[in-house]
Amino acid sequence: MNSFRLGDLILVNNHKFVICDKPAGIPVQEDKTGDKSLLSLAEIFCKTRLYPVNRIDRPVNGLVIFAKESAIAANMNEMLTDGRIEKWYLGVTRNKPQNEEGILEQWLVHDKKSNKSYLYPEQVKDSKIANLEYKIIGRSDKYYFWMIKLNTGRHHQIRAQLAHIGCPVKGDVKYGDKRSNPDKSIHLMSWKLKFHEPIHPKVLEVTAKFPEDALWNYLHENISLEWKAK
Repeated sequence: MNSFRLGDLILVNNHKFVICDKPAGIPVQEDKTGDKSLLSLAEIFCKTRLYPVNRIDRPVNGLVIFAKESAIAANMNEMLTDGRIEKWYLGVTRNKPQNEEGILEQWLVHDKKSNKSYLYPEQVKDSKIANLEYKIIGRSDKYYFWMIKLNTGRHHQIRAQLAHIGCPVKGDVKYGDKRSNPDKSIHLMSWKLKFHEPIHPKVLEVTAKFPEDALWNYLHENISLEWKAK
């Protein structure tokens, strides 16, 4: 895990919510390891109790929202569920998908025992629909770069759905990539959030910073990040 200053992780801080830029390797909330969580660090910085709105996996970096009141958290969770908070991710894979853009939709089941998600073509017991849009936005000699619009927020959704089409995220050995990254991160980033602020007409658009990493630097410097919506 890279060293960082706590203040550098805070991108937005107002009276309703805070948006943090989580480094890979830090859990959003306390887990069985007992390691310091992003939530506890953000509460120290903001000097108030915070309520998680969205969560990203420990090896993923990028944007996380914490609300400053439970009622605001409930409102923003509704916004997430009905798509009023738009979420874009960036990813890197070794393999190229059959189609360079498209929609993936399957039924997802999270197995708590293995902490892994499994996909099915039809609804099964305890399954939830998982939907995302993707576009290959560039490539290097060995890797493909993805822009992903996440339309639902299921456990390990992007990781499972990309692996399902033969394109596991770089470094994600849990879902079939051939080797881990040295720092145990995976090349998946919660890159952009866009939404109307609660009780306010203003549209807020926030993007995460790129970690110091050769592939993320290549993406940032050489590939356009404009999402061309259909």
